[in-house]
Amino acid sequence: MLNGLNVLRSVSIHDMTFDKDKWTVQLTPLLTLFSQVSKDISASLPKGDLEDTADSMLSFIQQGIFSAQSTLQALSTTFSGLQSVLHGKGLLTPDIFRQGTCVIKGEVPKEWLFFWEGPEQPMKWLLAFSQKACSLAGWLSKTKSQSLLSQPVNLQHIFHSEIFLNCLRQMTARKLQVSMDNLEMQASFDKSSLKSEMSLCIQGLYLQGSGCKAGVITDSEEGQSEYIQVQEIYLAWTVVSQLQIQSSQNS
Repeated sequence: MLNGLNVLRSVSIHDMTFDKDKWTVQLTPLLTLFSQVSKDISASLPKGDLEDTADSMLSFIQQGIFSAQSTLQALSTTFSGLQSVLHGKGLLTPDIFRQGTCVIKGEVPKEWLFFWEGPEQPMKWLLAFSQKACSLAGWLSKTKSQSLLSQPVNLQHIFHSEIFLNCLRQMTARKLQVSMDNLEMQASFDKSSLKSEMSLCIQGLYLQGSGCKAGVITDSEEGQSEYIQVQEIYLAWTVVSQLQIQSSQNS
């Protein structure tokens, strides 16, 4: 599938007039990929309405499922329109022409980015979107069973990891009965060094432009890849000391 990127990116910006035969050749790899992606996501995402819950983590996962379903529907409309035009059964509207032109040039249409930015190339975007969307059911199950934080998680499997980490911050504040503003994030390869009742084990992280030996960040070595995967790391929101608060206020 990714080899189709070479076809998509081979078109000059000056060749953006509609030619059904050329568009068919150039868009077929993406249309084929979306057909499979759509089936995979539809089979994986839970059905039904969102539950009314005060659990911030559960609410986050449920909202992710709802947004993924809405995005998939929008993508289906786009690809259905393109398919109809290529088969001579639909009108080439300005919107269909613009989105078709975008993907032929190897760019992600702006409509796709409303929910999640993701990779800059359409095929890679769809593959990443599918991976994350298909992972949400597992995250929902673990959240409902309160087992999500008891095992390593991969932030590449969810949309908007920054919101996920903020949910953990909110959960920690409630458990410790402190203000969220009095919490700071700490990270360590050694879980015991984190002074928190709620820590999270993260896997699948990569370092760029540096090395890592025995849990210590080092300079990159000659011939080393730009990105290297690091061992599991632990994150936790910990209470800021009163001394740190005063120092911050005085600075």
